[in-house]
Amino acid sequence: MISGLLSRLLGGSQTGSGDMTPAKNVSHASDGIPPLALGEISAERDIWARYYQRCVVQEREYLAANDRAFVARTDHGCKPLAKEDLTRYVALYGGHHIAKLTSAFGAADLGRHSGATIEIYDWGCGQALASCFLIEFLRELCVRCSLRRVTLIDPSNVALDCGAELLTQTLATKGYIRTICATLGDLKPETVSSVSLEDIKIHLFSNILDIDSVDGWRLAKLITQSCPGRNEFICVSPLYPFSRIEPFARYFSTMINPEAVTNLSRNREPLTGRIFDTRQGDFKEWTITRDEARFTVEIPLRPDEEVKDEISDPFGRGRFAVRTSRALRRLFRND
Repeated sequence: MISGLLSRLLGGSQTGSGDMTPAKNVSHASDGIPPLALGEISAERDIWARYYQRCVVQEREYLAANDRAFVARTDHGCKPLAKEDLTRYVALYGGHHIAKLTSAFGAADLGRHSGATIEIYDWGCGQALASCFLIEFLRELCVRCSLRRVTLIDPSNVALDCGAELLTQTLATKGYIRTICATLGDLKPETVSSVSLEDIKIHLFSNILDIDSVDGWRLAKLITQSCPGRNEFICVSPLYPFSRIEPFARYFSTMINPEAVTNLSRNREPLTGRIFDTRQGDFKEWTITRDEARFTVEIPLRPDEEVKDEISDPFGRGRFAVRTSRALRRLFRND
């Protein structure tokens, strides 16, 4: 099943047609509607795969001549993207993201969520690849769980609108989508609060924790204050000598208790993926570096706010990458 999904994503025949038009108005998820059974979704499969293929076809000539300029101008896509950059980013980096998420989701034992209700958080979602692909993955594996809500968070309105439209097509409804246009540093606990203590919260971090402006300590504290119950984290980033993913997991142990984080699993072995080569104008096998982690955090319903407020980050680990030379980081950049 997994290999079939991946082959359709990276090399299958293109089906469907038409340009992707970002949604003009995206409604927030309604807390009053019942969860959506993923097994009953009637939407077509591979929505994001077809979008990726269209982006490659549309942008191959531009990127053949301008790929280095695009990378420099957008800082590898770390800066909020303009509308005309959305399809260029997907054509250039979509295959890397898909390969890393395929590995992470395949190792995450998602079948254990059968019978559960889940809530998905896609942090720094961009065009919602991670959440769309997770839902496709669960459907492909026939995991019979229900979806309470998907929260998409990104500072770019145009990327957020496009991602919400792709997710709407993936779910065949927009009633389960909450969109938040903000930087992660501007978020408040009440803005991202979860719906139910009993639901499993799945947090997706795809190429976001490595960004200089993301303060892992502050982000962990935000989640601790807003998502009580069982939280599962799936994190993928490019591989750097200084990882920010494992410290991010440890912050929860410091804030809650040493036993709060369980099932921590790491993988820093390179992947081989089928990536579109902008210079050659075709797909080829490519070695992709990755830093992958999965872990579970049990967050108490009423954490001691006074204690957490007194906790500091004495070694500045949450801001380590901010102090690290951006020039040095670019030497190791490989999405």
